[in-house]
Amino acid sequence: MKIKIVLTGLIMLLVSLMGCNGEKSSEVLVALVNEEAIYQKDWENRYRIIKLNYEMMMGQELSEKEEPDMVDNLKHMAFEDLILQKLLMQEAIREGIIIDNKEIEDSLNYIKETKTAAGKDGFTKFLADVGIDENYIKEELKTEQIFMTLRSRVTGDIKIAENEARNYYEKNSSQYFEAGGIRISHILMETEEQARDILVKIQAGEDFAVLAQKHSLCPSKDAQGNLGIVNQDSALVETFKTAALKLKPGNLTSEPILTEFGYHIIKAGELVEDQVVPFEMVKEEIIYQLESLEKDEVFFSYLEELRENAAIEDLR
Repeated sequence: MKIKIVLTGLIMLLVSLMGCNGEKSSEVLVALVNEEAIYQKDWENRYRIIKLNYEMMMGQELSEKEEPDMVDNLKHMAFEDLILQKLLMQEAIREGIIIDNKEIEDSLNYIKETKTAAGKDGFTKFLADVGIDENYIKEELKTEQIFMTLRSRVTGDIKIAENEARNYYEKNSSQYFEAGGIRISHILMETEEQARDILVKIQAGEDFAVLAQKHSLCPSKDAQGNLGIVNQDSALVETFKTAALKLKPGNLTSEPILTEFGYHIIKAGELVEDQVVPFEMVKEEIIYQLESLEKDEVFFSYLEELRENAAIEDLR
């Protein structure tokens, strides 16, 4: 799970925690953080990658002439991120944090495998597109490991008691309102002939859930075809939703229903009234949510304190 999180967060990590690389001896200094240097090249590289990420999110290129304020904002973000990285590295040394190089290699190998699976030379193309090399990724993974280790040490004692979670639940009960409807399951097949074969089997007495788990092309097969509660507000294809809501509990469609995804056999389950989800069903979710929020707040204050106590010289 940790490796997967590293992969899915890598692009944002490259934006927010870009490392320093390349020759520095002839570079222009832009800052000193507790007497450790940040160079113009680092800043330019960081800005370039933040700009690339911004353009990907916006779906268009950033015009540096027409949007000078945004350029200034992104450059400021780049500068501040480099300062934060220096502070994290320095704190890691003070705290005696040791890098787990095996975890770094495992994470890197997972990224390589995933990118290669996406296409021939996928990993090499990824490096070229982003403008980095393999060592660069290793440095990013090390920085992330330090960040998470420090966060764990600083916030490890934070726990949310059940009564705190219950108080939150009672004050925010509207968040846990669940509209009623009818529980719907389906089996998705590629062709009408396949769908009709499944329908015949169900009508002959074979178990719908077993057939869904074995044959359905929808990811809901892992839940035996169960899509949960469906009502007029459900975000489903209109043809499918209309057919599903016409069914009475226990019934299924007499003909396959065609949508852009394929042919569906739809079955209706129980009717469910509007309800506020009971506390016990969401207790763990609330505890996790509140703990995460408090940890974020505490760690953010910790990082602010690091910066306030640091000797930072802006040489731009």
